[in-house]
This record gives sequence, structure tokens and C-alpha cells, in this order.
Amino acid sequence: MSDNDMFAPLRPRKPKKASRPNDETKQEAEPNSEEAAAAAERAEAVLWIRGQVAESVPIAGTQRERYLIEHRGLRGPVRATSLRWAERYRLWPDAPPRECLLATVTNPAGEIVAVHSIEIDPATGEKSRRNDRPKMSRGPVSEGAVFLGIENEAASVMALGEGVETTLTRRLVGPCDAYACLGPLRFIHPKQHHRRVEILADTNARSTARRLAREYAQLGLPAYAVPDMLGPKADLNDALREMGETAVLMAIEDAEHFTIAGEPRVSDFDLQIGSDVEIAQRIIERLEELYGPLVFAEGRFWRFDRTHWMALDDDHLARFIHRADGAKYLGGDGKPQIVKLNKSRVVSIIDAALKYRRQANFFASPPRGINCESGFITIGDDGECELQPHARRWRQRHVTRGRWPVKNREAFRDSLLAKIFARRRRAG
Repeated sequence: MSDNDMFAPLRPRKPKKASRPNDETKQEAEPNSEEAAAAAERAEAVLWIRGQVAESVPIAGTQRERYLIEHRGLRGPVRATSLRWAERYRLWPDAPPRECLLATVTNPAGEIVAVHSIEIDPATGEKSRRNDRPKMSRGPVSEGAVFLGIENEAASVMALGEGVETTLTRRLVGPCDAYACLGPLRFIHPKQHHRRVEILADTNARSTARRLAREYAQLGLPAYAVPDMLGPKADLNDALREMGETAVLMAIEDAEHFTIAGEPRVSDFDLQIGSDVEIAQRIIERLEELYGPLVFAEGRFWRFDRTHWMALDDDHLARFIHRADGAKYLGGDGKPQIVKLNKSRVVSIIDAALKYRRQANFFASPPRGINCESGFITIGDDGECELQPHARRWRQRHVTRGRWPVKNREAFRDSLLAKIFARRRRAG
């Protein structure tokens, strides 16, 4: 029996006949027995799924990330607790075991109710070609979603996508509470800390994306539908692999903004007087909505990108400011006016914006340690090391290739990371 059969809607009841009372009792009992059977099968499936997940391990910071990093263009470490690795995953008790990447589906109460599995070729790290269905789901996936954000991060952006790879791609742009629906996009209740909602629909699901955006807009949240980029059935991860990370960033920034009235907006900026200073303030608001807190230091704007601080490209910043062109405001005479940008105004707006986020010495005295792929390794005065999660407060602008701690001490002894450790200890 397939999952679709298991969780298909119940058959409609047969019309009652004007017959003997014992016939009516039989007809009333029939749908109840069907409901009980469906509930029992669902419970059995969920119990099996949870057992399989319990035998799996997290993939973050392991070689099991190869499929996502090498073959889907994402960057590690992929710190989503919903992503796990199973050496011997079985869809059913009598199914042959497979090496799989697992994505756990949780309901609003945080309970695991379903699993999406991707069979991986252990030799290449690619999606397996051993059968024609390497991706399978088991359990009532429509009862929840795969949460691909970081627990306790409380990101202000909520992003909804169809598949795991598409939704993870959004996290390259900046912090977000990302949810993969594993099928048709559907409404997920936003949390109190959410200030922006993005719908990451595949190209062939644009109408669904727009409908959902309107629903969130009616709640008073800024809602965005990511624009079409490639051909039919293309998604954000396709754009990443074919056009690069900048294309993904532009797609998010150019997302279609829906108002409370449910219609797309001409401009993202609600201006009162249309001055360069007011536009600069709105630019900062929108950028921090996307990327989190910004700082201006050493002549550049910087944003935190999960593991380290990265500079915003000057052309990128100017292009973002161009979004204010055409915004409306009321002039001094009370008549509607339109913002018209030129090169000198863009420079003036950037100059005004940097004054609100200037921290000249932000990177001058970072904590002593090493920022590697596993996290930030603090080094105490006594030479003792401790691994901490990546965070803004470490003020790091680079990531050393390598993970720590390591299991293979002999291989680590000759590594670049080991040499850096030794040099730091000698320097005191």
C-alpha cells in the first residue's frame, strides 16, 4: 500500500435506505470502522517513522552534507536539526535498507509525523540512480513541514518553499525561519517575531504563491512572492546552480510585494517627505529585514552570513537603492510627488545611511580564537580551547577551512588548522 493510499480521504458514506433498524446500525458502523482503520494505520506509520529517525544521526558538520554542498550548490555547515543521516533507512519493516538523507516533518506541536528521504550514492554523494524514485515520503506530510531554520534564532523572516533544496537556498541570503512544505505550498501560521513572509514557489506554482502572499498580507505582514527566473518547473535552487548566489540574492530582493489590499506594490517604500535622509532610513530598514543587523566599518556595510561577516558590494547597495525610484510621497503643497533618482542622489543616500550604522572600531579587537567550519574556537590565556557556535559577537570576517574537534588526530597533526593552533599558542 502506498502512502497516498494510506492517507487518502475516506470514501463518502452510502446513502441510507429506508429499511430495518439493524441495516441502519450496520451502515452507521461502516464509516466508523473505516475511520478507525485509517487512524490505526496512520499511528503505525508515525510510530515506525519515529523509530527510524531515532536510529539516525545529525548531518551538520559531517561528510553527509556532500549532497547538499557539492551537488546542490549550498554552503556548509547545514545547521538544521531536521536534517539527519540514516545508514540503514527502511520505508517499511520489510523494505530493503538504504543510505538516506532524512528530512523530518513536524506538526505545530513539534512532533515528528512524517519523513522525506533522499537515497544517496555513498561513493559520489549524489542522489542515487539505483532506482527511479530516490526521493520518497512516508507519513502524513500535509500535517506539518520541515523546519530548516536554526532553533532559538527567532529570525524576523519566515520563508515557505516546496522542497528541501529550494528552501535551504533561501538561507544563503540571510537568517530566516524556513519551512519546506514537501508538496503544494500551504499556509503556515507565523510566529510573533516574524516581520516578513516570503513565498518561494517553483515557476509553475506562481498563482499559489500569490494567493498565499495575499493571505499573509491580510494579517498585516509584509508578504513577498519570489519572481520567475528560469523556465517551467524551475526553482530557487536551479537558479543557484545555473546562475550563482548573486542571482538568488537578486530574486529575493526583487520579490513581488503584496499589500493589505492584496495587490502588488509599485514600491517597497512608504515615504512621507521623499528626502534622501528618509530614503536612507527606509533602505536600512529593508536591508536589515533581509539580512539582520548591519554595521558600517572600514568604508563598507557588513552583514552577518551565518558563519562570518561579509561586506555588501557597492554596486549591490546602489542597485537596492534604485528600488526607491518611482516611490510616491506628498510634496509641500500637498500634491503627490514621485522620487526620481540619479547618480548624485544615490551617493547622497548612501552617505546618509552609513551615518546610522557607523561603528568604526567594530573589527578592531575581536576575541582571540579561530573561526572554522565547526564554529568559533576560543583560546584562553592558558591555551585551553573551547568550541562555540558561530555568532555575530565574534566579529570574524573569514572562515578557516577545517573542522574541530577531530577524530583522526594523526591526520589533523599535519593540517593547516593544527599549524594555526600551534602558532597562536606560541604567540600567547
